[in-house]
Amino acid sequence: MERNHRFSEYALCFVSSMALHIHWFLPALLLFIGRFVFGISLWWAAGAAAIFFFTIAFRTMVIGWASRCRGSRPEDKPNKNPYSAGPYKPTPARESAESQTTAEN
Repeated sequence: MERNHRFSEYALCFVSSMALHIHWFLPALLLFIGRFVFGISLWWAAGAAAIFFFTIAFRTMVIGWASRCRGSRPEDKPNKNPYSAGPYKPTPARESAESQTTAEN
């Protein structure tokens, strides 16, 4: 299930990145139009479109990889502030999450 979730995140980032960088597709579009006007080979337009798609795909994979490289959550430190009202008391939602984590280990 984690794999499907990761792919759906990748697909969403890929489509949004293509939408934000649609101006990079302009050379392929001009070469495609040039095919009908000047008789340029269609392979040049296909090559420019392939470069556009692979560049966006590579950038999206690098960004996804970098987001998975983040470190783990740091451990809670004791409250040493002399001006605070009292010791740190976790919220009930956090206590249940911590108890589940300790139960799994």
